[in-house]
Amino acid sequence: MVLHEKYVCSILHQACAILKTLPNYNRIDLSTLRHIFIIGDLHGQLADLLHIFNANGLPAIDNPYIFNGDFVDRGRNSVEVILLLMVALILYPSSVFLNR
Repeated sequence: MVLHEKYVCSILHQACAILKTLPNYNRIDLSTLRHIFIIGDLHGQLADLLHIFNANGLPAIDNPYIFNGDFVDRGRNSVEVILLLMVALILYPSSVFLNR
């Protein structure tokens, strides 16, 4: 399935507006969280990201994630990976942390 470019542009514009307000690294108060998933380098591997979400659940207010850089640097599905991360950030800006 191909996502129409108007939706891609909308996702990128919304995510850009959020990212402009955030620092390159995050300080998170862990005392208020039951748990948090810390994800290392995805390298554009969509299958890995989908496996992580399948095993641990999608990002949500009660299911936060930290993604530590190297989101899309060499994988075949880098565009899909970054779009999924951007949508997650848009939907749950207080539960998805992108260290860049």
